[in-house]
Amino acid sequence: MPLLRVSALLLFTLLICGCSSEDAITLKPGETLNLNLMTAAGDTTAWELPSRSPAYARLDQWLKSNKMGWSPHFAPPPKDGLVVSTSAWRLYFVAEEVIACQNHQGCVRKFIPASEYEFLLQTLPTKSGV
Repeated sequence: MPLLRVSALLLFTLLICGCSSEDAITLKPGETLNLNLMTAAGDTTAWELPSRSPAYARLDQWLKSNKMGWSPHFAPPPKDGLVVSTSAWRLYFVAEEVIACQNHQGCVRKFIPASEYEFLLQTLPTKSGV
């Protein structure tokens, strides 16, 4: 009998967690995005992406065309990679996956080629005077 209860509880948990993968990941019009490039060594470079930039529009279009194919992610978010923060979401682009964490709702993930988010790395400000 305890095995049946554990199985039922696990199924219930998976059903509840799976609901977050159906939430649309969207950008609010006019919202400036905060980007952070974090390395495994702990170095961080931060910059902003204004809502009127071509990269913002491209990310918005990418999110609209990638509503399907997300699955629940139960591990902590990565400590390195590119992080795009909005008021409601954090998108972690690492190697060939993106992990989307909604504030106080959990995370979902999707495997993607790194080339699909390379345009965001191209918005990294260059250091002048070096």
